[in-house]
Amino acid sequence: MSAPTASEPRRRWRRPSRGAAIAAVAVVLPLVALLTVRTVVGNEPEVRRSSFASLTDWYVSAEAPGRSFNDRWLQTSNSARHHVRTYLRFRVDGLTGGVTRVTLRLQAASANRGGFLVVAVPPDAWTGRATAWRDAPPLGQVVGGSGPIDHPGWVAADLDLARTYRGPVLLALVAASTATGRYASGDTGDTGPRLEVETTVGRGGPAAATGRTAAADTPVRVVAAGDIACDPTSPADPEEGPTVGPPCAQAATSDLALSLRPDAVLPLGDNVYSNGTLTRYRRWYQATWGRLDPISHPIPGNHEYITSAESVDAAGYFAYFRTRAGDLGTGWRSFDLGRWHLIALNGQCPPAGSCGPGSPQERWLRADLAAHAKDRCVLAYWHEPRFSSGRHGNDKRFAAFWDDLYRAGAEIVLNGHDHDYERFAPQAPDGRADPDRGVREFVVGTGGANLRQFRAVEPNSEVRANSSAGVLVLELRPEGYCWRFASAAGGSFNDSGSGTCH
Repeated sequence: MSAPTASEPRRRWRRPSRGAAIAAVAVVLPLVALLTVRTVVGNEPEVRRSSFASLTDWYVSAEAPGRSFNDRWLQTSNSARHHVRTYLRFRVDGLTGGVTRVTLRLQAASANRGGFLVVAVPPDAWTGRATAWRDAPPLGQVVGGSGPIDHPGWVAADLDLARTYRGPVLLALVAASTATGRYASGDTGDTGPRLEVETTVGRGGPAAATGRTAAADTPVRVVAAGDIACDPTSPADPEEGPTVGPPCAQAATSDLALSLRPDAVLPLGDNVYSNGTLTRYRRWYQATWGRLDPISHPIPGNHEYITSAESVDAAGYFAYFRTRAGDLGTGWRSFDLGRWHLIALNGQCPPAGSCGPGSPQERWLRADLAAHAKDRCVLAYWHEPRFSSGRHGNDKRFAAFWDDLYRAGAEIVLNGHDHDYERFAPQAPDGRADPDRGVREFVVGTGGANLRQFRAVEPNSEVRANSSAGVLVLELRPEGYCWRFASAAGGSFNDSGSGTCH
């Protein structure tokens, strides 16, 4: 796709005739556009399906940052030369019952190897007119995606039910690969974007499963591991050095994780190899660790960001985990489990921005710790370890993270990346042993992809093992924690201990 030229017309709104018609139709659509109504028989719930046309749609281009574009075709692109994004505005009113399914339907002009991501945008972030790239509304969580588009025609993307979808709805379409996508706009009439909402009368809509919400005085069981799934016919990264033991043990480690009946699961990045396309997630991750998705709180690794014909900018990761992965382009977030505060950081610096002092992520981390660390125990996790005796060794890019966590009195840091298990004694940011105030680090790159040899042993490294795939089991208690490394079938290594909150 060539960049938009200065001669192309700029339209902030639809043509008055269409805008007026759509506005009028929007009032009656909830009453007359019920595609299917199922009669209640006894206690059977009634299912209603309503369809809404886009009120406004436009696209923006980084190559023309001061303009917006609105014609018969909407566009997306994420190539090295072109960055184009589409926005869709709907209004959903008149629904009865609980929302049970939301589907976005678009008419695609051609096949597309990556398709698009559907991203939620806060309605209050919109200024009331078509915006240009430089002042476009911010992107929030990924709520759906098309996957690869095999042929032109209608494409359906089911959306997560993270919100009620009543009132204004603003969505963004972002390319999931380097391919350019073209989709019919509302100017085309019957082939324009449609938001279809299914509601059920007689029961509430399904709630997203996120694990139990533990009381502050209740212990919480957490399972963690990284470097997890791969294609058994093409083992992960043989070029990175010799491996130990059989590769692609994701079935065994996920069986183990399920048997432990955790309250939460922390996939520590490089969750699928050799790159994190949606196809690979669905084929090698979903059937195994995907069984734990409802209670998973993932982070991306470097392999999620490897660009391929089907994925760019961790699109496969965000498309698979959706709202569980945080906002598109950042991915960092925090949440509470019992009396513990957990912080999920994105160690891919770049492309997710710098991890150094004063970076947006580091400033967010400091603010989050200030708000939560005083009355809770703290666990942080990201992919690459600050300290490691494994193949990749220490990584100074994360010194600022460690400084902030140490000053706030954090207890635990979890990482993957090196395909081994390693436990460190509590230590200060400069690597000195600090049994009173130090942060204890675990490297758990044993999720199943393969295992690798250690290099030089780092100071404060207490336990190291590369003989067994497995998971780290943490019991997070109100005043402390205990840990246990559990080996998957065929392994025999174990490690256990306990610690207290600062």
